[in-house]
Amino acid sequence: MSKKILDIKLKEKNFTILALNSIICGDALEILRTFPNDVIDLIVTSPPYADRRKNTYGGIHPDKYVQWFLPFSAELKRVLKPSGTFILNIKESVVNGERHTYG
Repeated sequence: MSKKILDIKLKEKNFTILALNSIICGDALEILRTFPNDVIDLIVTSPPYADRRKNTYGGIHPDKYVQWFLPFSAELKRVLKPSGTFILNIKESVVNGERHTYG
């Protein structure tokens, strides 16, 4: 079942108002940039696991993962209300017997 999406002008930008329980499918950075500041109450995200999804996301070397994620985190922080909650799920992995946070 698809939800109706209404586009309106807000502060000289296109902003999408979603029906309750909507899912947005698209490039996260592009979509986040259409939202005004301080409008989201809860963000739950589980970004791709560095080198584990090469065919889907192009693969991000663990040494470059934080740099890759920073633009996303900046947009997430911008749209999150000061009273909002942010939950980030990053699974640790074991490579050659050592724990790696981004692998």
